[in-house]
Amino acid sequence: MDKEKCHFFVKEDSTANKLREVCYKSYYSNKQLGLRVIKDGYVLISRKWDEAFHLEGGVVDSNMRYLIGTGYVDVGGCSYEFDASNVECAGKCVFLGTFHTCYGHAITDALKKLWFLNTDEGKKLLIDHSVDLVYITDCNVDMPQWHLRIFELAGIDVSRIKHIRHTTKYKEIIIPDNSIFREEDALYFSKEYREIIEKIKDNVRSTTYYESAPSYGLYYTRTALKDASKREIGEKSIEKLFKKRGFQVFSPETLPLEEQISLLMKCNKFAATEGSCSHASVFCDSSAEVIILRKANYVNRYSPMISDFVGYQTVFVDANHSVMANKKAPMVGPFYLCVTKELSRYLGQKSFVVPLFLRPSYWNYRCIFPIRKEYYRLRAGIGLRRKLRGFITSAFDHRH
Repeated sequence: MDKEKCHFFVKEDSTANKLREVCYKSYYSNKQLGLRVIKDGYVLISRKWDEAFHLEGGVVDSNMRYLIGTGYVDVGGCSYEFDASNVECAGKCVFLGTFHTCYGHAITDALKKLWFLNTDEGKKLLIDHSVDLVYITDCNVDMPQWHLRIFELAGIDVSRIKHIRHTTKYKEIIIPDNSIFREEDALYFSKEYREIIEKIKDNVRSTTYYESAPSYGLYYTRTALKDASKREIGEKSIEKLFKKRGFQVFSPETLPLEEQISLLMKCNKFAATEGSCSHASVFCDSSAEVIILRKANYVNRYSPMISDFVGYQTVFVDANHSVMANKKAPMVGPFYLCVTKELSRYLGQKSFVVPLFLRPSYWNYRCIFPIRKEYYRLRAGIGLRRKLRGFITSAFDHRH
């Protein structure tokens, strides 16, 4: 990445030094992608996350060895014990990946094997209906329609792809290499990933959404998401600040996918908290300025990779005091977002920044948030919502 295109408004510490170091590198790889062919292998469904924050699921070979590169991220999957004598059996398949139904992964990791379907060999297999084109999802959840729409924009016939719901043994599993992959704790992309993104953008350009999309400062917010309320607090204050600066604020999940991408392709400035929202900048133009609002004090490996991929002006801004973020996996939060000295400096404002101990939202984060998080954990563990729904339904049926 060009040093002149990187700007930092961050607390000066070891993480800031690491952030600069990773941002000054190039993440393009001219690696020649190929295929692995596994005989008598298993497509292993995803059940849960393990204690090391690895998502179960992927492909294991006939010797029960887990194959790196078949998880939802390049090195992030894992296997588990299962009864190989009690699984479904089939003939031949192409394994398209483990899909995490999170937007940021849907536009990066979920696309990393699709390049193969655009090759001559892949097109032949698309025609051959005796070959399954298969995928699994995180914790075996349903694939959202917007996720399938991304594949359609990438030129994939979604009627041909199959969600594996039960662990299945195949006589032959074809596994395309990943066009986004990890080497030495860094993420790299190949030309095949660029071709997929360009295909999506080309298809969006032919829509009325692109024709009517304006060019202005764009802010993507997470405040309307239910998941956000469980993991973070405080973004509203930042959102209001950018709105005063002339940015148009959108909750991207409320817009058609084509409109989301059209706005990104045409905006001259784009601001978002780091994560799925900021990763959407993969669709921005290289002339844009992208403001990445850091939610915790760690280096997100996707941000420098995407920044180098597009080539836009990148501004990293600390907008948090997330002192309770998980130490092993800070990307899961919880996050406290707020107007910081660094954000004020970036915006060129000299207004007084309220000390943390005077902010009710901060005490909410420190005291109430942990209690609420534990409640959600316990509720999920005992199925409280499901039991309550069953009790109400039973009571209603008894009365009638």
